[in-house]
Amino acid sequence: MYAKLFRFWQTIEALSPQGADKPDASNRSFPIYRVEDGNLPPWLDSSHLRRPILANKAWRYSLQCGLFDSLKLAELLTTRISQPDDVLNEKLKGGESRLFDLGFDDSGIPIPETFVLSMACWASGQILQFNVDILEQGGQNNLDDVKVYDHVLPINSGYKGFDALSERLIGYVAKQAAVLQKQNQKATKEWLDHLVRFVADKCYFPKHLFSDQPTYIAKCFQVKVEGKTSAGKPQEGNGQPGDKAGDADESSTAQSDDLIGKPGDKAKDVVGSSAAQRNDLINSFYIGDLTLLKKAAETENLGEGLQAFLAPHNIRPINLRTPEGVRTSLEMLSPERMPRGCWPSDHPLVFSQQLAVNEIWRRLAKEPGLFAVNGPPGTGKTTLLRDIVAAVIVERAAHLVEAVRKNRTFRQEQNQKIGDRLIPYYPFGDAVAGTSIVVVSANNGAVENVSLELPSINSVPDRVEGRYFTELATEVLRAQGQKSASAWGLLAARLGNKQNRTTFLDKFWWAEPCGAETKVGQPWSGEGLRWHLNQIKCGSRQPSMSLEDAIERFVQAQHNEKKARQKLIDAADIPKQIQKKQETYDKALLELQRLADEEAESQHLAYEMDKRILLLDTENNKLGSQICEVEERLTKHDNEKPGFLTWLLTLGRSHRDWRKRKEMIVAEHDNLLKKQGLLMQHKRDAEAIRDKARATLAKLARHKASKRAMANNLCKEIRDLQRKLASTKAELGKHWVDQNCDNDAREKSSPWMTEEWRLAREALFLAALDLHRAFIENNADEMITNLNLVSDWLSGKSLPEQMARTALDTLCLVTPVISTAFASVPRMFADIGREGIGWLLIDEAGQALPQHAAGAIWRAKRTIVVGDPNQLEPVITVPSSVEEALADHYKIKKPWWPTMTSVQRMADQATDIGTSLEDPLGDKLWVGCPLRVHRRCDEPMFSISNHIAYGGMMVFGKPPSSASNLPPSCWIDVHGSRNQRHWIEEEGEVVNSLVCLLLKQFGIEREDIFLVSPFKDCARKLSEIGQQFRLDSKKVGTVHTSQGKEADVVILVLGGDPSRPGAKDWAASKPNLLNVAVSRAKKRLYVIGNAAEWKKRCFFKQAVEKLGTKTFQEFVSQVQSGSDKKAP
Repeated sequence: MYAKLFRFWQTIEALSPQGADKPDASNRSFPIYRVEDGNLPPWLDSSHLRRPILANKAWRYSLQCGLFDSLKLAELLTTRISQPDDVLNEKLKGGESRLFDLGFDDSGIPIPETFVLSMACWASGQILQFNVDILEQGGQNNLDDVKVYDHVLPINSGYKGFDALSERLIGYVAKQAAVLQKQNQKATKEWLDHLVRFVADKCYFPKHLFSDQPTYIAKCFQVKVEGKTSAGKPQEGNGQPGDKAGDADESSTAQSDDLIGKPGDKAKDVVGSSAAQRNDLINSFYIGDLTLLKKAAETENLGEGLQAFLAPHNIRPINLRTPEGVRTSLEMLSPERMPRGCWPSDHPLVFSQQLAVNEIWRRLAKEPGLFAVNGPPGTGKTTLLRDIVAAVIVERAAHLVEAVRKNRTFRQEQNQKIGDRLIPYYPFGDAVAGTSIVVVSANNGAVENVSLELPSINSVPDRVEGRYFTELATEVLRAQGQKSASAWGLLAARLGNKQNRTTFLDKFWWAEPCGAETKVGQPWSGEGLRWHLNQIKCGSRQPSMSLEDAIERFVQAQHNEKKARQKLIDAADIPKQIQKKQETYDKALLELQRLADEEAESQHLAYEMDKRILLLDTENNKLGSQICEVEERLTKHDNEKPGFLTWLLTLGRSHRDWRKRKEMIVAEHDNLLKKQGLLMQHKRDAEAIRDKARATLAKLARHKASKRAMANNLCKEIRDLQRKLASTKAELGKHWVDQNCDNDAREKSSPWMTEEWRLAREALFLAALDLHRAFIENNADEMITNLNLVSDWLSGKSLPEQMARTALDTLCLVTPVISTAFASVPRMFADIGREGIGWLLIDEAGQALPQHAAGAIWRAKRTIVVGDPNQLEPVITVPSSVEEALADHYKIKKPWWPTMTSVQRMADQATDIGTSLEDPLGDKLWVGCPLRVHRRCDEPMFSISNHIAYGGMMVFGKPPSSASNLPPSCWIDVHGSRNQRHWIEEEGEVVNSLVCLLLKQFGIEREDIFLVSPFKDCARKLSEIGQQFRLDSKKVGTVHTSQGKEADVVILVLGGDPSRPGAKDWAASKPNLLNVAVSRAKKRLYVIGNAAEWKKRCFFKQAVEKLGTKTFQEFVSQVQSGSDKKAP
């Protein structure tokens, strides 16, 4: 099944088109033109060439060529793949896509290296010309009249046919460009049309999908004519920067704004020879990985984590919000289950956060697998991940101590010949191998949030002294764009694409000092780790701490943590002891009652036996008298025996009568004796029973005395424990786990996390970092060798798997957390095999498609999936009819369709502890281990989000803040009639006035305002307003660009073309979009739109009701009059 699933996903990826940009000819700096019949390319258009351009800059152009209607292509594919009746008859979403992209210089000469063929068009042509299964064979091309071009770097998309055609087409473009240059000509519209038709022919792409004359989108931008090179950067060599061909940006959604040659790129970034400069963003990054996974499935080599992710799930869920779930939660939060180390913070994790950390650690610390955490907005997902990072570092330090003592930290030095170089390296032992931490996301903002936050000095309290390569961490952080930032430790690095990796390596490894030592034995300003370790290696500098001292401090910290933990384990055990002793006491009371009952029975039996014996004695006396009387009669009868004479006289009759009477008397005597014997037996039996009962009574008396003494002791012990419990509760205060407290109080509590234990756990984490640094510096020779290998790996060199794993483990030993977007995983981790990554932390997983994450999960031993299915969903561009046709072809059920799921949803279904959410429509959704305390938004934003998306699951936990002078949140009702597509002019006027009011009258900082809209048309107009008021450009855009960000004030501009109500219906079809927009606002939310129209739609109705509506005139009037109360 899984091999078919990967084939299905792979074909989906191949057929996913990227849309064309919208024209924006009015943009002064970066105009976008639509070039169609009758229009000229911009380099030939005099109106464009008259535009002013800055000195030392030149125009560059990126053309999206051969526009076509993706709806028409979808209809052709659906019919070809499946019978029409096999696919649901639904309305398809259309839009323009393109055949290929190509860059041009200011002279209108094509830049061959920027040619990128659309894989969707190629794959569509393959299916239409042959069938779906041709893709399994890599495709089939007619390349007879397209010659090989020697100077094209190889392409490796995962489809050999696509790669071969792309390489030859690049060569073809290069030859055509050479002809243009030789003839001193520029590319004309006719030249472009010929190229489009030629490429379409080679792709088997139906040319009737183009208009009569092919159409283009021309994006224009200005770049410096000459770019500066960085001085002193090492050339290719051992451990020095290089790159794999085709490295690309990590935007998983391949937005057109990320095209090569985007605004701000230098000319050298456009015209260079590297294949990395081609615009790979119109094609999938994941084809090769899915091929790899298909083979792994066929050989049953998927691994525990990926199998858990993919398998049909029949888990027995435990709903943590039920009474059973609460009891289970309390068990999971016992002190012995918590990791030994934690991240330094003055605010310990709250109930649900710590529960998630404990379960992750219990399940995954020693075993492979997967675990999902549901993280609604503002509930501390990053905070939770920091504690996982701390736990991993502490655990690795503990293993390092053992390895150092046994001299097993490194294995024997290895040498591997790669090309003409012999590369040495030292594989790690079990202490380090497989402990890497990689954070990955589909959202670049989420990657930055984690990787830039962990090292930041703001992520730890002021009391924490940074000692873990602090100066170097600050240099790295600033090189990554945080210009004025300071770091507390080298905890994370933002990697992924080539630019990020190069920036990191330049500062982290290759940088050389530019000043004098700041402290004796400490790093110089601006030096990289290579310089520092070489100084130690040659004896010019000493390690910051000896390894022996670091181990001693760590072991002492372990002892302190264990001692503090044991106190809490003992405290947590008190109720169990009381319960156990109470149960024993209750059993003792029951036993005493049983003994008393048995004693009463025995006493009654003894009494009855005495009575019976007495009766038997009386009866025996009577029988004795009767026996005596009979014996007397017998004696008398014997004495009365007839004599001989009488015998003769009676002819013997007298003797016969006498004998007969004697026999009767003897029989009577015998009968009485028999009765007496039976009576004596009964008496003996009764005496035996009586004696046994008396013995039992004596035994019972002893048992009762023992049980009574035990019960008395238990009662005393219970009273003592109850007093101890009361004292312990008073001592622990809010950290005591109260099983009977209300839901909100429980969720906001931090079970067991006393200051003593929290500081001990923090100290252990800090001691672990010191131990890591000491290990690195005291093994300078081995670490330099391995870090050179890291440089090779990050520079893109292909390595054998063991070397690549050693490079990854080495980097994460020094910089514990590295981050990347999913798009960079197939290339950056190409040489890492199954379970080569120790810990994979997937952030914002609700936005990620499962096929994008599958390769990363396969490479990870442990995967933690954190996200929220009720925030933004994945972007998928393949039409749903094509998806359904492919699903029918491959026999794949809906739970695995990309349009029906996300990484978060699939991981949630694999996690047995969680809860069920219900939205206002009654739809239910199972989510894994939820975080519940929300600390970002004030009211009413919190209640809106909690109601529309979480069924009231979240708990309001934002600390009280000082009163704000900002106008209260509200819905500003605007009924506009003038529109440009979705942009409503009247709404724009209100935005202008509102921003002006907030800036001038209320003095809000510009970076504290967020302008968002559901629609791109509105976002472009908002961008202009943002530029006018000099707002932060990163906080202006569509709602889809805002996830993972926040601001004091969010202005949500709804827009919506009045003639296209379906657009509003789309925005309101699910709670996700509104939930994201609302939950960005920390203090105020101002919604601008037609309240009457939007109130008709679910979810927005709740927003209207909770915010209240005002016209802008009413809003301004009330603000100026001060009639509204200031909201906290």
